[in-house]
Amino acid sequence: MRDTPIVGRTGPPGREAANVVLRRVWANRLTFSVREWGTPDGPPVVCVPGTGLAAALFAGVEARLAGRWHGFSIDRRGQGLSDKPPSGYDFQDFAGDLAAIVKALDIQDAVALGHSAGATDVLLAAAADPGRWRGIVAMEPTIQDPRTPPSAPPDQAEWREIHERTRRRRAGFPSFEDAFERYRQAPVYSRADPEALRIYLQHAFKTATDGSVLLRCTPEIEAQMNAHISLAMNHRHWPPEGGASPFAALLRLRTPTLLVSTGQSGEVYPRMVQVAAKVIPHSIREHYPDAGHLLPLDHPDIVAGLAERMIGAG
Repeated sequence: MRDTPIVGRTGPPGREAANVVLRRVWANRLTFSVREWGTPDGPPVVCVPGTGLAAALFAGVEARLAGRWHGFSIDRRGQGLSDKPPSGYDFQDFAGDLAAIVKALDIQDAVALGHSAGATDVLLAAAADPGRWRGIVAMEPTIQDPRTPPSAPPDQAEWREIHERTRRRRAGFPSFEDAFERYRQAPVYSRADPEALRIYLQHAFKTATDGSVLLRCTPEIEAQMNAHISLAMNHRHWPPEGGASPFAALLRLRTPTLLVSTGQSGEVYPRMVQVAAKVIPHSIREHYPDAGHLLPLDHPDIVAGLAERMIGAG
């Protein structure tokens, strides 16, 4: 594993690529919102954000790569402008979505930039259909080692508590500026350039007729996502009845994979990267001790550079 210091940002921090087109893609029985950007003849790159986050988390990355890449940034089910079914938020659901979206768009030989649970989506999709992927940059994915039986699943009371922890999160604010000020002061968002954060939040919230704003990913839906993630982080995720662990496929993954961890994201995320490194054959690791979990938002130059390195190594 290599420790890589952060030496600063280059280029305008808070801007979007000039040629972003929103596409609606029917895949896996749902309609997904996909931000298509960049140069049509360029190498393809697929960006997938983490739990609850809009695809515009990668807006700064898009702006830096648009000159020579053909990019697709995906709103996962339940997030952003994509469909929000009442259920179906386990790991295999998201992986199936991504595989279907990439197939529907006929994307081949792509570099993937996956963040958090979105990185898990990419890893699982590439394990199932490796021919579509040239390389993967997986930023702090959630992984459970499939070689060790999971611990006891939660009972009904514990399951409800896992859900309630997320459902208690604030879903709306009187105005966009109120939301911006609250998020700007939150520790996880405090490292972001203010203008980059403003651009992201404009996509993460929707505006009501009275000027108030609401999260596009509701706490009720995010709670379903986080329940499965919490179980996997504690080695308690059980596959659907009669099925195999969705993580078992990672033991066969052969797509070149760079696992990225950060030093300011708490204890759980770096531990997940350690698990991923044990499960995924031939993966390599890189650590940014001065960065936090929202690397695509806080340091888009770094993430864009990782894509360039991956295409060079592929």
